[in-house]
Amino acid sequence: MNTLTGPTTLYCFSIAGEGGTDVRASRHWLDAKHLQSRRACIDDSYEHVDLAPRVSMMPGRIRTELQIAEQETAT
Repeated sequence: MNTLTGPTTLYCFSIAGEGGTDVRASRHWLDAKHLQSRRACIDDSYEHVDLAPRVSMMPGRIRTELQIAEQETAT
């Protein structure tokens, strides 16, 4: 959570692999729920701001896989 100039903001991000399907094109029920939640909770009129993460709740195994993928991409 970050405080910009008022309310505390909770934000999230997603990770998609190369060639992944856009969530809006997915027919999976979980993706539909994600989009429903996003429409209910996200104010698209709010100006985009890049924030620095202060806490990561990413599981260790996923963090490790991302580090491996980053190293493979760098070589």
